[in-house]
Amino acid sequence: MKKKIFDAGLAAKTENIMRSGTLAHPLYDRLLFNKIKKALGMDQLRFMISGSAPLAENIMIFFRYAYCIFLLTLRFRASIQF
Repeated sequence: MKKKIFDAGLAAKTENIMRSGTLAHPLYDRLLFNKIKKALGMDQLRFMISGSAPLAENIMIFFRYAYCIFLLTLRFRASIQF
């Protein structure tokens, strides 16, 4: 049952993003995603930066949808010369 609610929430947020461009969804944020954010201590999070290695697409989608945040992925190319 919980998985069905979670999947429905992700689907609704995906549709909301495609239609209006906003990450927030009034029903599923209140029922599900705000509880996830609070349980993980990320309820004050506004944006996230990843810079060590590229994140998998499904991880980026989860962070964007569950936390309603802007996620910036930086890709660095280290060059070591001796």
